[in-house]
Order: sequence, then C-alpha cells, then structure tokens
Amino acid sequence: MEPTVDGAVRIRSNLPDLFEAMIAMRYRALCALLLTVLLISVSCATASRGGERRSGSQSRLSDQELADTAELTLYDAIQRLRPFWLRARGNSVTRGPPPVIVYLDNIRVGDASYLRGLRVDMVEEVSYVNATDATTRWGIGVSGGVIMVKSKT
Repeated sequence: MEPTVDGAVRIRSNLPDLFEAMIAMRYRALCALLLTVLLISVSCATASRGGERRSGSQSRLSDQELADTAELTLYDAIQRLRPFWLRARGNSVTRGPPPVIVYLDNIRVGDASYLRGLRVDMVEEVSYVNATDATTRWGIGVSGGVIMVKSKT
C-alpha cells in the first residue's frame, strides 16, 4: 500500500506481473505440448520402419509379392501377407459383421471364400478397398470392404 497526496491509501496492483506470469506459463505449456507431439510422431515414424519390411502398399499386392509366397491359392496368400483384408468388420445386430466382397476384373463374384478357387499364378494384382471407400464407390452391400482382383490376361 502506498499513501497518496490527499492522504488516501492506494493499493498497488500486481496484475501486470500476474498476467506476465500466466503468459509465460502458457508459452511453456505450449512448447512442452509441441515437443511431446514432435517426439511421438518421430517415434511412430521410426517404429513403422522397423521390424519386418514389406514391399509396396498395405492396400495392394503385386504379382511378384504373390509369387514370392509358397501359397497356391489367392486366399492363402492373402491370409499370409495381408490377413486383415479377410477379417469381417462392422456390426450387424441380426446377422453379424458384413463379409468382405470380392470383385474379379470389376465383376462382383462373391465373398472372400471365392479366393480359395483362384490360383496365385492367375493373378496380376490384388487390392483392398476399405468399407468407407467401397460404400462410396459401389453403394450399400459392401460395408465389409472389397478385395479387387485383376487377373492376368
């Protein structure tokens, strides 16, 4: 408290100092948050490069990748290389999760069990389309995703 000329007592405010301290705390918290995000993203990037190396995309299998497996049927090759493609996803109360649908040369041929009848040496490329993209492209009925097979001609 400081006395004034007229005898009144004026209380000195520490608000500017308080605001400066709050701004400094927020700046430090923001820097810590940004550093944490940077460290997490760097560690995720390096973790994805380690371990088993897979060539190409996770949504595509080339004929070379298929030929490198010892599997005879396309189903077995996919089961070995990209097993998550064959897993039914989604939820249906009455019938269970919707099946993964197979398209052969852009023609719908059935569910994933159809792949058991295709030999690996007959296939040029296989790709997986997730449920969201498949529904956008083909409409309802493919909410389990799509496996697109391009045969050798």
